[in-house]
Amino acid sequence: MMKTTRIISMILFFLLFINSVKAQINEDNWEYPIKPGQPEWKNLKSKQEMTNNCQIPTNYLTKMTTDRLIKLCLDYPLLPDIFFYDNLKEGFETKISSFNGFKELLLRKDLSAVLIKKYIDMQPHLIWSTDLNESNNTFKFIFIELLLIQPSFIAQLSEMQKKDILSDVLKKYAYKKEIPEAYSIFNLKISLFIMQCR
Repeated sequence: MMKTTRIISMILFFLLFINSVKAQINEDNWEYPIKPGQPEWKNLKSKQEMTNNCQIPTNYLTKMTTDRLIKLCLDYPLLPDIFFYDNLKEGFETKISSFNGFKELLLRKDLSAVLIKKYIDMQPHLIWSTDLNESNNTFKFIFIELLLIQPSFIAQLSEMQKKDILSDVLKKYAYKKEIPEAYSIFNLKISLFIMQCR
């Protein structure tokens, strides 16, 4: 009897585990329903309609992995709007306040670990590589570095992590300066701002 109960418990645990994995896969597969360039996007009459359309449903938002959430934030259709503000920091903070993906991302307890790894893996000198990883482009550098200066991100860092990031920012800054045709003054300014924030 005891053995039967144990087997049933193991089967139930296994089924729960499988369902949990399936749910995670489904949540990490969410995509924006409408994107710029699609006919449906042109039917959105205002910036507010566009903003509303891009919100991530709560049942997906709170359960997807932090890595996937960063990817969705990178792909946020209205993110390029940050270039229309007086400065990038102001534009980025406006998008944080209007998009639930950014708000959730900055609440994640594992944001520092995931974001540091992503940033360290980015290679500014490979910008023209034919093997270019999606994270190795100038726009994504701007976005990731804007995240690095958010107070909620900085608050998660240990002193050692701060030193590691600063060291990596300095290296990437040196590479960027060598490729002015790829990295604009915006890229360089954000790198300098990170150095000041530390």
